[in-house]
Amino acid sequence: GDGQKGLFDTPKFLGTRTINQSIPGGARKTCDLWQWTETILKLLPMEKDDFYVDASVSPPVPFERRTDVKPFNQHIGTEQASFVDFTPTDVESYFDIDPVSIDKCKKSDNCDDDDALRASPALARSPAL
Repeated sequence: GDGQKGLFDTPKFLGTRTINQSIPGGARKTCDLWQWTETILKLLPMEKDDFYVDASVSPPVPFERRTDVKPFNQHIGTEQASFVDFTPTDVESYFDIDPVSIDKCKKSDNCDDDDALRASPALARSPAL
């Protein structure tokens, strides 16, 4: 990412890469690579995330996420998630949320900004969207 401190730094577009999904018989595609680092206390790096987006379809879809879990610079593992047969869908009909009531809802004084927790940062910032 760009090194800006928050829950994670701003995802950085690193170009395209051709990768295989991390499952037996996984697909091979050329994807957009987005990367960011997640931190605690907006200071201590805990993991580095590589998020691969298949931008050859509209809308773009997640393809693979690879996470290097490295708290306090000590590598303890790698997580991999393949998005197999991912199909985007309109989830609006699943939720009955009144935007007016959300706008009127008072935010707790001890609440941090949680914008970073909304939707995937890579997909939200994908230039193909």
